Amino acid sequence: MDIRKESNDYILKLNGDEVLVFFEWIVKFNKDNELSDKAEQKILSNLECLLESVLEEPFMENYKDLIHIAKKSIINN
Repeated sequence: MDIRKESNDYILKLNGDEVLVFFEWIVKFNKDNELSDKAEQKILSNLECLLESVLEEPFMENYKDLIHIAKKSIINN
């Protein structure tokens, strides 16, 4: 994981395991919680949509296994 600033933008770099776990957390959070702050809600919703548009894993049959493997890898490294 890495972050850098370019002008007024911040670029967050995640590896494959990190992005899968992050995506899974956002999906669960958006499903189980309703934020009263509309800006926070919009950012999380937009992030979920953006990640869903580029990730293939959530549509794979073994997605839950991939999440489990990614979590173990993050914990062990």
